[in-house]
Amino acid sequence: TQQSFWFCGPGLFPAIFNLANNAEISSNATCGDPEPEVYCKLVEHVPGRRIKNPHCPRCDANSFNWAGPKRHPIINAIDGTNQWWQSPSIKNGRQFHWITITLDLNQIFQVAYIIIKAANSPRPGERSTCRLFTCLSSCPFTYSSMNTLTRSVSTPRSSIHTSLINGRPGADDLTPDLLNFTSARFIRVRLQRIRTLNADLMTLSVHDPRDVDPIVTRRYYYSIKDISVGGMCICYGHAQSCPLDPVTKKLKCVCEHNTCGENCNECCPGYHQLPWQPGTLSEGNTCEKCNCHNKASDCFYNQTISDLGLSLNRHGVRRGGGVCIDCQQNTIGTNCESCRDGYYRPAEASPYSDLPCVECSCDLRGSRSSVCHKDDTEPGLSVGQCQCKDGFSGRHCDRCAFGFRDFPACARCECNLAGSTNSDPCSSCTCKVNVMGVHCDQCKPGFYDLQQQNPLGCTDCFCFGVSDICQSSDWFVTQVMHLTCGSFRCAPPFPCVCCLQLVSFGEQLVFSVVYDVAPDNRDQTLTVLSDVIMQGNGRTLRLSPPLLLFLSPKAVQPVAMEIYPDRFVDNRTGGPVTRHDLLLVLTDLTLLMVLTVRAVAVETCECPAGYSGTSCESCLPGFYRVGAVLFGGYCMQCECSSRSTHCDITGVCQGCSHNTTGPHCELCLPGFYRDPTNGDCRLCPCPLTEPSNSFSPTCVVEPSGQVSCDRCQPGYAGSNCERCASGFYGNPQVVGGACVSCECNSNVNMSEAGYCDAVTGECLRCLGNTAGKHCEACRPGYYGDAVITKDCKDCGCDVNGSSSSVCDITTGQCVCQENVTGRTCDRCQLGFFGLQSGRGCLPCSCIQSGSVSESCDQDGRCHCTEGVAGDKCDRCSRGYYGYHSRNCTECICDHTGGNCDPDSGECICPPNTEGDSCDRCESGYWGHDPSTGCKPCSCSAAGSSASRCHLLSGQCPCRDGFSGRSCDRCAPGYYGYPACSACDCDLAGTNETYCNKTLGVCECGWTGECVCKASVSGRRCEECVSGWFALSDQNPNGCFDCFCSGLSKDCEEQGGLTRVPVSTVGLGPVLSLVSLSSQQSVVSGVYQQGGDMLLDTRQLNSSGLAGPLYWRLPHQAEGNQLMSYGGLLSYIITFYAEDGSGLSNQEPQVLMRGGTLRKHTIFTDVVAPSNGIVTQHDIRLTEHTWKYFNSVSQRAVTRADFMSILSKVQDVLIKASYGTGLQQSR
Repeated sequence: TQQSFWFCGPGLFPAIFNLANNAEISSNATCGDPEPEVYCKLVEHVPGRRIKNPHCPRCDANSFNWAGPKRHPIINAIDGTNQWWQSPSIKNGRQFHWITITLDLNQIFQVAYIIIKAANSPRPGERSTCRLFTCLSSCPFTYSSMNTLTRSVSTPRSSIHTSLINGRPGADDLTPDLLNFTSARFIRVRLQRIRTLNADLMTLSVHDPRDVDPIVTRRYYYSIKDISVGGMCICYGHAQSCPLDPVTKKLKCVCEHNTCGENCNECCPGYHQLPWQPGTLSEGNTCEKCNCHNKASDCFYNQTISDLGLSLNRHGVRRGGGVCIDCQQNTIGTNCESCRDGYYRPAEASPYSDLPCVECSCDLRGSRSSVCHKDDTEPGLSVGQCQCKDGFSGRHCDRCAFGFRDFPACARCECNLAGSTNSDPCSSCTCKVNVMGVHCDQCKPGFYDLQQQNPLGCTDCFCFGVSDICQSSDWFVTQVMHLTCGSFRCAPPFPCVCCLQLVSFGEQLVFSVVYDVAPDNRDQTLTVLSDVIMQGNGRTLRLSPPLLLFLSPKAVQPVAMEIYPDRFVDNRTGGPVTRHDLLLVLTDLTLLMVLTVRAVAVETCECPAGYSGTSCESCLPGFYRVGAVLFGGYCMQCECSSRSTHCDITGVCQGCSHNTTGPHCELCLPGFYRDPTNGDCRLCPCPLTEPSNSFSPTCVVEPSGQVSCDRCQPGYAGSNCERCASGFYGNPQVVGGACVSCECNSNVNMSEAGYCDAVTGECLRCLGNTAGKHCEACRPGYYGDAVITKDCKDCGCDVNGSSSSVCDITTGQCVCQENVTGRTCDRCQLGFFGLQSGRGCLPCSCIQSGSVSESCDQDGRCHCTEGVAGDKCDRCSRGYYGYHSRNCTECICDHTGGNCDPDSGECICPPNTEGDSCDRCESGYWGHDPSTGCKPCSCSAAGSSASRCHLLSGQCPCRDGFSGRSCDRCAPGYYGYPACSACDCDLAGTNETYCNKTLGVCECGWTGECVCKASVSGRRCEECVSGWFALSDQNPNGCFDCFCSGLSKDCEEQGGLTRVPVSTVGLGPVLSLVSLSSQQSVVSGVYQQGGDMLLDTRQLNSSGLAGPLYWRLPHQAEGNQLMSYGGLLSYIITFYAEDGSGLSNQEPQVLMRGGTLRKHTIFTDVVAPSNGIVTQHDIRLTEHTWKYFNSVSQRAVTRADFMSILSKVQDVLIKASYGTGLQQSR
């Protein structure tokens, strides 16, 4: 922790006094100037009445009687007398409401307050005070206003007090902002409105003062008796007084705290150890003297020096940033603490001593320069020691060094101490064991690296056992490509002078090294040591330890190191470097060098053919080291078919050229083909060699010699990816052409092959009752949204009430016939009835007088009033008569069942009856009723064979093609009444909802058009659409889509085939058992008995089998079973268990697995058999009842997947175990 020895105390401030006493004052108006005027004293009065005893003196600014009462100049406001200044009254004009008074303080002061005392007039209503540094710059001090109207008026001789410091931020400890605010030379007071009595306020507010009675306006003016400005000199807290300077006639601060300047606003010379600061009420901020060790009288402050702690204060603490100027007595440095070049400070001399620096006196014959070691700041170096040349020594370099002779020539003695046993190189040489030569300066053959510390002199050659000829590496200096150091940049040639580099502390030094060798030198590896040397402020630092680099010829080697003290040592002593030492060097960096020296301890061997490296540790390009054996290993030539010059330690070629690969570059790269031994590899034609039309990364050459692409991208098919796969369209055989996914709005079965045209992209098999090129709309006869909600619904147009089966694709509204309404045209409009095919509805024609409304029922019968009957309400009902009077009367005829003549009322038999008791129907009538009589047969002339009908049912005898009680409509399978032609719809191809399988007929529309299944067409629904075949009444779609293994979409049903049952009985050994969790076959406990397969669980080895057991059908049921499509898989199952129910009953009954490109497992479910009951299951081999096993969606198997499975059946499983506690199954 640093200790504080410097002075601390509060700031110093001069006393506050009245600045107005020595000021110059002026105003822009004074009473009686330029002409005398009369003014009156202010007294209360009533408007319109004469003022009693008015006192109206005279004011004359030009009066010769200076002391008389007639003059009131502005100087009176600051002269300290009882006289006052007075402005013209507003009788002279409204402009005299605004008066300006200016005080010139003759220099800038800090103003604390302003006091204005009125004389014989009230205070002004509004006034403002401004301060000015010069006559051109100003800012507001204060502004005040008295806007409240009251009867009480400020009396004469009142005062205005304005404080500029009290209560403001920084008042207790003066801040620069407050000091700036309160500093001023000029003070301007602006009087802006004369206050008047309430009685005169109304008058003066609406009239010009010159138009008002002068006795009133003469009373209103300004008068000031005294202006006091309290303030003090600006000495920034460093002076207690500021007396008047007799020369400049201004007040001058008597500065303390070692400060100077007119306002004590700077530190005195030699006192810049700390930056100047203004004194405050709490801190004096005294300027501190720089520590120049009495060798300089002046200094300056440097913030960077302070931040880095490079300046020593007078108390021996590194605090502050004082830098000494013009150091004397041959000294230099921040604190004059060092000697200049050519001088040094002895160890016993203090920096404070007089003449501490002594001349070096270096002998220039043996020294490098006249500069010696200046002081004891470098440990291990003698103070005053000159820098001697090689071969010289002594404090002044005035004698020969050890191993040299004949001063001042100082020639080197010839005997090499490193290679000899001599202690004196100038005596006769005796060589070490592995050394030879007259001067013991050469290694013997087979040895290298002559070193003094080696007792044998030289080291034997290693050369990894393949050579005994070597030498020390003789490569030397490398080339520095670039050098970056912190925020500066240097480039060769060195040295690089970079001046102040303090900001580089802690940054990275980055440079690059590269070297070159002679073309005939085959050994091109190099190991070097890289050193960094920095010099500045008389100190030299070097990197320790040096950086070990492994270089390759002409290859740039980047190097980066951080500039921290622990990375360097002192170049002369080898001692550690402190942060202070490194910063001193960076403060005045004069030399920066990067050196790379050879590693002499590294041998350079003369290698045999095929070997390389300094120690023959590597193989030349085109060779490899067998088995990776280094010492004594062999470098064998690579066998790469002239397509590579490199191989690994196993002889595998690296970097094969000409699009080849493989251990010996004997194969083509993926995407190329051909035998590389017979020529270059060629691009795969998939289908073209253009990059835009290559859709497989690899290809193979077939035995026939044809090139086949084996990894076509998704969407491409064919041996050369030359066509689009199912679900894609385009022409990949045209440059730039590609296969694009068909857009069918998800309204197709994408797993089915050929669901869109491979050339145009048109969707061919739209599902969900959709149609269009992209299945984007509902097909005719359906409506809804085919793209988003996918809810195309049957229009459901009534065949009798609509014009066609087509409706609006959005609303589903059908096109109705005349007088028909409803979305599906299924009802008559109000007032109509009898919806019939092709004729619409007939009018009810109800008689208005006899009917309740104009509507009628489906048979055209109107709703009649009481006593009225008839389909049109055109007669009296039974038991009533007298219709023409519009009021039918009830009959009195009990003996005839209440029947009477409808006109006369005479009692008669019920209608259409005969006999004495009216007990039978007349011919052509039926349904005898004692009350209502008989109903007419109404047999249709077109549809019946006779006019009579059955007496009880009323059924007329119908001709073929007609039906109904009256034979008045077409029978099922006929259309177009009254012609009733046969629909002749094919039962196999017609939509099942329109067919009656019991009768074997199907209905059709009113035009005779049959409603076909999804894959059927033709007026009679008698043929399959394109891409489908084999019309069948058992197929929900009518036809089967063409499978053709995805290669074609055209097919037809093959004739002349007969299904032949294939039985598994007697086809071989017993059937095996498997489980769903394990496909391992088990035959233990399985026997043949009377043609049946019998499972006895008591003898079953069930280890490895978990879950329900399944019979696996023999191999005859595997493989290609396409011919079985549409046939039956029939089997008889019987089981015996302790309990006929159990979880195993819920597992699939039959499973089938197989497929070509993709394996599928599918299943179908039937009702589980009962315990002990013989049950036969016949399962149709079509996709409609099969589902995907372990699929969440539970969707039906597609035909394409079903056919794919039949084309390559892997196995067929039939469940063998049912119930709980299975005993037997057969």
